[in-house]
Amino acid sequence: MIERSFNNKLLSKDDKKQNELISLVYELSPKEVHSANHMITIMQYTKGAQKEQILSPYLQDKALQFTFESLYKSTTLNC
Repeated sequence: MIERSFNNKLLSKDDKKQNELISLVYELSPKEVHSANHMITIMQYTKGAQKEQILSPYLQDKALQFTFESLYKSTTLNC
């Protein structure tokens, strides 16, 4: 399927992703907008060649995995 913009221009893959992101933001509640803005602001490289760029999807997945493993860690009783 070929997607077109409002002016009938063919959209690139990046344009489609940008449109998807904008649509997702419009669907957020006010509280979620605040949280999403904070997440985008802090989830950036702080040094090096990628400074101030959003963390890679790989690192985002690792951070999420670490968070879930920490939050939902099962506790065992020492008997």
